[in-house]
Amino acid sequence: MLVLGLTGGIGSGKSFVMEIISHYEGVVTLSADRITRFVLQKGQVGYSEVVNAFGEEILSEDQEIDRKRLGGLVFEDRHKLLDLEKLVHPLVREHLKKNICEIEESQESEEKKTCLVIEIPLLYEAGFEDLVDKVLVVACTEDKQFERCYKRDGLSEKDVRQRTIRQMPLREKVAKADFVIDNNLSMDQTRRQVEDLWPNIIKIG
Repeated sequence: MLVLGLTGGIGSGKSFVMEIISHYEGVVTLSADRITRFVLQKGQVGYSEVVNAFGEEILSEDQEIDRKRLGGLVFEDRHKLLDLEKLVHPLVREHLKKNICEIEESQESEEKKTCLVIEIPLLYEAGFEDLVDKVLVVACTEDKQFERCYKRDGLSEKDVRQRTIRQMPLREKVAKADFVIDNNLSMDQTRRQVEDLWPNIIKIG
């Protein structure tokens, strides 16, 4: 089973590319963001560790962690962001490894040829490269990132820069990648790029 890591910068269009790939035959998908949300839910280990570290001010009325409040706290202080990553990344890694093993076992029992695609925004920054066989980077210009983040989340250029302060520059991700999608173009053009590239990816598996 081929394990493909899908990554890129904020607003680069990772989720759109993932949506395209998810419809291909033999593809199973995982999302590191969803796993992160799970480990931070009330009752999970990550919840208590993060609340202990950052205080109850990050909680919503239903006592769940408010991601916007937490983000507002850590994205303005790189030391707090680093503290959060030290708590959360090991938990996400543990869950990713468990999920990968379970999917591999289920596919072996069914004797199916499968490609597991994992969307991991901080794949390089978190040191998760060893969990995947190949890496696909979705790239776009900074201006496109700012434009998309503003339209999608109402984030200003300053907000985006705060969120990417500890992220690897996109050009470095592109240089390290096995495959690259240029997502500066229209959605149809991006879709065609993915369709053209996909046979080369699954050939490896």
